Amino acid sequence: MRNRIPFAIVLALMVSSLALTGCGGGDEPTGPGNGGGGGGEGVLSWAVISPLSSPRWTMAVVVAGGKIYAIGGVDTLGAVVGDVEEWDPGTGNWTAKAPMNEPRTWATAQAVSGKIYVIGGRDTLGNYSDVVEQYDPSTNSWSTRSSMSSARAGMASGGVSGKIYVAGGYDGTANVNTMEEYDPTTNSWNLRAPMTTARYDLCAGVSNSILVAVAGWTTTWSSVTEEYNAGGNAWTTKTPLAQGRDRAGAVGLGNYVFVVGGVTSAGRTADVQRYNQTNGTWSQSTPLSGARYYLGVVTLNDKLYAVGGVDGSNQTVGTVEEGTFQ
Repeated sequence: MRNRIPFAIVLALMVSSLALTGCGGGDEPTGPGNGGGGGGEGVLSWAVISPLSSPRWTMAVVVAGGKIYAIGGVDTLGAVVGDVEEWDPGTGNWTAKAPMNEPRTWATAQAVSGKIYVIGGRDTLGNYSDVVEQYDPSTNSWSTRSSMSSARAGMASGGVSGKIYVAGGYDGTANVNTMEEYDPTTNSWNLRAPMTTARYDLCAGVSNSILVAVAGWTTTWSSVTEEYNAGGNAWTTKTPLAQGRDRAGAVGLGNYVFVVGGVTSAGRTADVQRYNQTNGTWSQSTPLSGARYYLGVVTLNDKLYAVGGVDGSNQTVGTVEEGTFQ
């Protein structure tokens, strides 16, 4: 496993590196990770908006109740934090909320029925986690839910039909292709069909109730694209990215999944690629204003949001860009 964390953070963590892309999710049926219908059409343009109060990377970023939440991650001092910030599109401001009970980085998150579920990751000691915490925005409170069957970090996730699917990652020993399904109604986990390609640092979005798992790290930067059909419990390999990458963010919007930023064999990138789930093809979209990786990407009100991460100079940033379509 290669060392890929900025030097100052390596010193602070004193653990080997592993990255989770900032894949997040949102309330069904049109929240992040739950694409379908309109949205994502036209020319994408980006604008910088209000930054995070606390710059971070490897956060879990998610939408619930029409607001964006940035949860956990690593701060500018290299500390693993449980911080939570909420962005309100009505005011354009970020507000601090109750922190997680267990600070984590490299976790993944999805929202179902207005509640947020933060899953796995690594804790303040660098241990791989199977912990699941539920956040209720209406009470600004956290509670512990049933753990995953295995501890891992660097996963991707998506929400389909009220359930959460968590794919891939790294378990402290090896890349995994594990897929688990969480049902918030019964608070239970079930193993599902594994991915074809074991990898971590992958990202995912959902379009037309299909989970699209993209890129990541195998023994090199991966361009693999796989689709998961929850109804049939089956994976299908699709057209790969033109250029492999890891540490990107992804989200579903309409008939598309957008893959944003990351790191390629050529270095850090601002590149944005758009996957058409209806025909399995990729196209170029408008890049971010600057290279970023370890960022979180979500969609709200048919707009894209790229949140935090590490920039092209290896600086932890609180930058937030809003992408609109014309």
